[in-house]
Amino acid sequence: MKKMILGTLVLSVFVFGGCTSNDKKNDQTKKETEASTKKTTNSSEEVTSGKLTFDFETNYEKGTIGYDWDYYAAKSQAIIKANPKEYSDFQFIITNLQNFTPATINYLNNADATEDEIDTEYAEVEANVAQAKTIQEEFKKIKKTDNNAEEYKKLNSLLEKAIANEGFLK
Repeated sequence: MKKMILGTLVLSVFVFGGCTSNDKKNDQTKKETEASTKKTTNSSEEVTSGKLTFDFETNYEKGTIGYDWDYYAAKSQAIIKANPKEYSDFQFIITNLQNFTPATINYLNNADATEDEIDTEYAEVEANVAQAKTIQEEFKKIKKTDNNAEEYKKLNSLLEKAIANEGFLK
């Protein structure tokens, strides 16, 4: 009888503790979600980038994807007005900045990784390096200007990082 009561007590403490912990975790997740999706009031500022000065409005906090997209959209419009010939090059850079990510190496240099994990990552890295080289071939045709210098540098860095992963494939 004592064992049964003790077992019930231990079980109830375990269940209650798990529920409390889960509630805290859910509250934390809720707070993180609210913070990541939080919008600021509509902000407007005049921005200077290269030789461009343009008005930039956004509903998003700096450092979020929405903020970047609003910034690039405003800058694109400014480039169209100031120098339309640069627009297609700028769009190429922005599109690849938003859609290309260098592969992250997790298993190729991990002695504890399984053969399947290594083979899968090898294929992913190989495809990522090939994609980076393809983008880089087109990227070489783009002229760096005062108006695209910041984004040009970012894309070049991403491509170099991806191509450097080729060393893991040997």
